[in-house]
Amino acid sequence: KEGSRSLGDDAIAATRGDDLPSAPQIQTKLTASDSLFVRRFGGSVAISGNTAIIGADGGSNQGGAYIFVRNGSAWTEEHKLVGDVANGIGFGNSVAISGNTVVVGAPGDSGATASQGAAYVFVRTGTTWTREQKLTASDGAASDDFGGNVAISGDTIIIGAALDDLGSASNQGSAYIFARNGSTWTEQQKLTASDGLAGDGFGTVAISGNNAVVGAEGDDIDGRSNQGSAYVFVRNGTTWTQQQKLTAIDGAALHIFGRGLAISGNTLIVSAYGNASVYAFVLIGNIWTQQQKLVSDTTANIRFAISVALSGETVVVGAPYDNIGSINRQGSAYVFERCGAVWTQQEKLTATDG
Repeated sequence: KEGSRSLGDDAIAATRGDDLPSAPQIQTKLTASDSLFVRRFGGSVAISGNTAIIGADGGSNQGGAYIFVRNGSAWTEEHKLVGDVANGIGFGNSVAISGNTVVVGAPGDSGATASQGAAYVFVRTGTTWTREQKLTASDGAASDDFGGNVAISGDTIIIGAALDDLGSASNQGSAYIFARNGSTWTEQQKLTASDGLAGDGFGTVAISGNNAVVGAEGDDIDGRSNQGSAYVFVRNGTTWTQQQKLTAIDGAALHIFGRGLAISGNTLIVSAYGNASVYAFVLIGNIWTQQQKLVSDTTANIRFAISVALSGETVVVGAPYDNIGSINRQGSAYVFERCGAVWTQQEKLTATDG
């Protein structure tokens, strides 16, 4: 399923406007304290306030997740989180954070069933992180990829299982909602697509308050293979209901719409990795409407839109195969800002030592 126009400083300044922040600067480079024994550090990242979590899934090994905290302009490693020693395979494959609670996915974890997948919840008291609970699906089966994607908002967690077989529909996918009461997390509901089919890969997740989004990057739309879609669910009380199915207005085969998701309030970002584009949706009344399509400043295959993040009026889009000068596949990240209803590329971020 996986198959640039360059803005100068003057152009950037003109599009940014005087009321927008100045160009972002690299504050620090984070590495693991035990880096000699770490594999794939940075494969997953999340941030909330002055706390960041960085996953290192370890490949076929156990993996870990690292907590960093900011004091002024300095970031310091506070703690390394790990899963069950015998079963925590892929721990760190996905991470999410909300305040003093983090969730770490381990899709290769063995619970009641081998490689069923799990997600671990940790909470912070002062500067101490403690495991609160290990979450598994009530109907989990081998190789469901449960924990391959995780997201958290307050006392609600959503966990994707993109390879879940539903009846005879292989790899249709599902997502599980867990809610916390006190210090106990309970599975609240299993989400599936109303029109789901085999191979949809429904399981990329994002959540904000009472709105949850699940991407189905392998969804075939009107015969167009792997065009992809995203489903919005809303919570009323303790019940989640499918509100809307989203597709790109210009969607086509192999666009893989739904690979990356981010939601904040009334704004939803969906990436179409196969089309090297990102779509912004806004909630008007009870309807999500496509606001704009965001693209990079190059036509090269830079894997633009493989990852996305959203905070307020700012979207960041990862492009890990971007060539920087003569450095092949160094990678970059594109920053877009919204002014009114228009999104404009403001910056292209690269590593100073890339």
